[in-house]
Amino acid sequence: MPLPRLFHNRIAAILAHIPRYAFQGPARLARDIGVSRSTIHRLLAGEAAPSFALALAVLTELEKALGRRLDFRDLISFDGIYPTKSVCDLCGCRGCLPPGAWDEERDEVKPEFRGVRSKEWTTLRDGKPTPEKGAPMD
Repeated sequence: MPLPRLFHNRIAAILAHIPRYAFQGPARLARDIGVSRSTIHRLLAGEAAPSFALALAVLTELEKALGRRLDFRDLISFDGIYPTKSVCDLCGCRGCLPPGAWDEERDEVKPEFRGVRSKEWTTLRDGKPTPEKGAPMD
């Protein structure tokens, strides 16, 4: 039985926008900041509240990889509401869907992503998009 989410975060969605983390992102992030993979997986799943040191290490690494400053409030939220609504805007992307949105031939969007428009997804949960608050999701 999965544990209830303690908080929301957009770290996985941000990782999807960084080429270095496009493949094995959580494992690479763990190695880059010097923590275990399980620590990062619990963080991404929202199962454990991060320590200040862990949150700062993740923020610093993401800022370095993106080449831009991030507001901590755009990474982690208790209610799923973020100052910058779109992860694409946060990362300087013109608009996209997450990498897992396309089937293996990349010619069709998977059913769970149909109706999700670019710049409207904010987090990834179990490989599925979570829309912005108020954004329609068919």
